[in-house]
Amino acid sequence: MANHKTTAYVPISTWCNQFCSYCIVPYARWLERYFPTEQIVDECKQHLTNWAKEIVLLGQIINKHPDFVHIIKEVLKLEWLEWLRYTSPYPTYYSDELLALHESEEKLCPHIHIPFQSWSNDVLKRMFRGYSAEDCFKFVEKIQKLNRKISITTDFIVGFSWETDDDFAESLRLVKAWKFDMIYMGIYSIRPWTFAAKNLKDDVPAKVKHERWEKMNELLKGISQENNKAELWWVRKVLVDWINDNWRFWHTDNNKQIRWSIEWKSIQIWDFINVEIVDAWEFKLTWKIIS
Repeated sequence: MANHKTTAYVPISTWCNQFCSYCIVPYARWLERYFPTEQIVDECKQHLTNWAKEIVLLGQIINKHPDFVHIIKEVLKLEWLEWLRYTSPYPTYYSDELLALHESEEKLCPHIHIPFQSWSNDVLKRMFRGYSAEDCFKFVEKIQKLNRKISITTDFIVGFSWETDDDFAESLRLVKAWKFDMIYMGIYSIRPWTFAAKNLKDDVPAKVKHERWEKMNELLKGISQENNKAELWWVRKVLVDWINDNWRFWHTDNNKQIRWSIEWKSIQIWDFINVEIVDAWEFKLTWKIIS
């Protein structure tokens, strides 16, 4: 069990069978294993009785667990649970039932992290991702049609084997269209034993890879500021993560990060408080306490 005072991290599966062409996980950690629902729910109960307030379910492809939606429903029933999250899902294993829970269940946080990796069909095929750019579009469209505003974050790999300027432009087009709150960007490098290492030439120059990373990051900064300004005057529930000598670190239900000075000495780890967002920049929010 992993408990970080306010937040408990509970694995529901280990390892992976997906065999994306660039990924070493199936070779280094072996194949998927799913934990039983009863074991998962019992572990969540133990954390909540030990003062955790937020549960984060973990899995390499978490929504591939055959009982995933049932697990979500059972954990949502637990006493003392305030927030429930999960990571990391995979686009092709989402169900309409799971998305409906994001719409109807207040404790299931309004945040979905979904690793798209690219928006180019040619790159996605070489990655063995098993979905198309069109599938990604339809999936994000479903999320944005829910009657609840959901924050979407994603992963992208830049400079994958044979990625052209046009391929990269397609990924930028996705970022511009869907305005992700955060993108975790990786510059491609070969992992030994993988299909890509054995069969796909790492032919994008390092300079080009870094230029593409910088271009996507600059685009993300502008989108982050725009998205955060849309948060102005919203009242958000925040959870205190940790405290050091000068700062308190918090996060919101939609996974926005907040940092504020130590002057609020009455606020401690484990505290939930309501704040009103009064100013916004890229990757940063400013607030005032409501209660």
